[in-house]
Amino acid sequence: MVSSYCYGQGSLKGKIKQKDGAPAVAVTVSLAKTNATTATNESGEFCFQQLPEGNYTLKVSSINYAPLNTAVKITNGNTTVVNLELNIADNLLEELEISKKIVKKSTALTRTSTPLKDLPQSIQVVSERQIKDQQLLYVEESLKNVAGVNFSSPYGTFNYRGFETGLQDIMFNGMKGSPYPEGVSPMLSNVERIEVIHGPTAILYGQGALGGNINLVTKQPKKYTSFNVSAAVGNLNLYRTMADVSGSLNKAKSLYFVSSVGYQDGGVYLDNYKKRNLQLYGALRWDISPKTFVQVNGTYLNDKQTRNYQPTLPIVKNDLFAVPYRFNFSSSDAYYKGNSYQVQAEAQHQFNTNWSLHLLANVAESSSKRNEYGSLGYYNPKTTMLSRSYTKKEINSPSISINPYLNGKFNTLGIKNSFSFGINADFKRTNYPNGFFQYSANPIFLNNPEDRPFTIEGQTLFYLSTQETFTYNIFGAYIQDQIEITPKLKGLVGLRYANYYARYHVPSITYDGVEFNEYNENPEVTSAFIPRIGLVYQPWKNTSLYFDYNQGFTPQYNNAKLYGGPFDPETSNQYEFGYKGSFLDNSLLAGVSIYRIDKTNVLTNALDPSNPNLLRAIGQVRSQGVELSLTGKVTNSLFLTVNYSNNSTKVRKSNKPVEIGQTFSNSPKHMASIWASYQFEKGSLKGLQIGMGPRYTGNRFINIKRLNTDVLVLPRYTIADAMLGYQRNRYGFQFNINNIFDKRYAQSGVNTIYAPGMPRNFMFTATYSFKKS
Repeated sequence: MVSSYCYGQGSLKGKIKQKDGAPAVAVTVSLAKTNATTATNESGEFCFQQLPEGNYTLKVSSINYAPLNTAVKITNGNTTVVNLELNIADNLLEELEISKKIVKKSTALTRTSTPLKDLPQSIQVVSERQIKDQQLLYVEESLKNVAGVNFSSPYGTFNYRGFETGLQDIMFNGMKGSPYPEGVSPMLSNVERIEVIHGPTAILYGQGALGGNINLVTKQPKKYTSFNVSAAVGNLNLYRTMADVSGSLNKAKSLYFVSSVGYQDGGVYLDNYKKRNLQLYGALRWDISPKTFVQVNGTYLNDKQTRNYQPTLPIVKNDLFAVPYRFNFSSSDAYYKGNSYQVQAEAQHQFNTNWSLHLLANVAESSSKRNEYGSLGYYNPKTTMLSRSYTKKEINSPSISINPYLNGKFNTLGIKNSFSFGINADFKRTNYPNGFFQYSANPIFLNNPEDRPFTIEGQTLFYLSTQETFTYNIFGAYIQDQIEITPKLKGLVGLRYANYYARYHVPSITYDGVEFNEYNENPEVTSAFIPRIGLVYQPWKNTSLYFDYNQGFTPQYNNAKLYGGPFDPETSNQYEFGYKGSFLDNSLLAGVSIYRIDKTNVLTNALDPSNPNLLRAIGQVRSQGVELSLTGKVTNSLFLTVNYSNNSTKVRKSNKPVEIGQTFSNSPKHMASIWASYQFEKGSLKGLQIGMGPRYTGNRFINIKRLNTDVLVLPRYTIADAMLGYQRNRYGFQFNINNIFDKRYAQSGVNTIYAPGMPRNFMFTATYSFKKS
């Protein structure tokens, strides 16, 4: 029975309960197309008074339950009574609205659940369906589904809008602190989707990623019981298996989990090259009350490989493909061993319908040991001798990140505000406990690649240290407000203060025969205020036109005196105009963005013969271009992704006039990709799925292209991938083939080496799935 605290002319009252009969407390209740909003009390009751006569849609929403809409009729002089029961929702860590597997909301840019069409910045999402259809396991494989991003070097860097970002800047569930060691690419066996943010993200995340960033959203706990397992075999000695299980741990379904495992062995084209990756993952969520929840995620990684970096080949006398693509210039004593972990926590308390308090925390540590061979770039064509280096090092990198923030909604002078204020503290160390050394190594001969393990006798010492420690401490505070001036005109304004501390310490270094004792860099302390402002105009329901001004900030990581430092931090200014639209009942999303990024204090090699590692800062580099995207369902059976980007990245200002106008390396002017998949839903072919698509990457320079100079060009290439699958009840079978025509190409390169693209490869996958509500 509903209590009588609500009464009056034209009233609406009711009581909302959970599935088990308990009252649903602090649930948001509103009437569509009106300003009438309230929340249920401790008894699950709500009330609206003095409502005009008419028909309304009552909307009920909560972070813990599926949204509920119901029609109600209000008549003058009467009180309408509605009693409702909420169904369990499959909640995600972020409050996402998913329709037909198309992500429509995200918290990646605002810390509040915001429709993508209301954000004045370009975000693309690689969905769970794309990951499954294309059997993606490593993050670089997913970039073919995104405009304007390519894998730019063998050392684990991505090129966003002409500028590089390292793997260490990748975020997990909107938190910094990657557990992956240097050069090791994140596995996707625990990932639900990949969010690619184009342009700077300094307001929320501080330093880094001036051209863009990646946010990996991991698998979230489920209240229902499910089990999925897959096993795959393929050429290149590939074996892969993945599994996940989810469910509730108590009768009330307030404690629920997901856990997964991913394992791959093989899949590398080089001779005598080993690669084995294992990932364990688990997430547990506790809904303490309808107002409060806590979630903890944990990831463990174990890697055993010949090298941690992407396999590379030497470039012989500017002949890119002179060396067979299977050639491995490492010896049998080369190895990489990594053990890493990450623990994340999120807590949220909803004070009322408008105000909530959040806490994000991340603790991670990557540890690795490696013996590594490298190419020194000298090659004798008569003897086919290739010179090599040998490096031995051990690294551990612990990090802690904490980010409490407050979200609120309020109105001022008729303007709706969605407000977020937060602080963050990041603490990271990179330790070489035994230092590391680099020597020349015994050369290897291409026509007779005899195994020649490292011996120190007769070798030249390049670098030797006893112990090295890098310390990075970062503190920041931000305030951001999403404003709705009118239903058609919206804005996003924000300001961040960032303070960055870095220090480098090593007891002694021997570098090119010169010994440095107690080589301590003075602590570097850098601070900055970083603003952003954006506007979104929506002339029609499914159309958004936007403008964004966004600043970025990155302290220099190569600040040692030995390399020419200290240097002022890199800063950037981005101007972006864009269009976002949706079609076919919001199941197909389109985007166009036109941007310009001006980046200052970009480091480049000083080309000093006496110190080949000496760096210096270029005055200003400009990246400008356009990106087009189309993603979603054309019909219930046909899924489509189309991307195109055009980019130009050149030096605009420099104290050396010869550099003005030069083109940056590994930055293609044109890139394009298409992926289409069709699933038969009726008839004798029901359950059959086919998919295919080409991708194109234009010419790139392997090093910075200076005017009137010749630089090796990585040639343009087009490759095609395809899949064929069949799903019957709980069982599935899928065949994937990549690089169908076995095109040989260079994925990226630097100086005298390049990373070959994968030759033709295929795999056969069998799956089993079980789900019980």
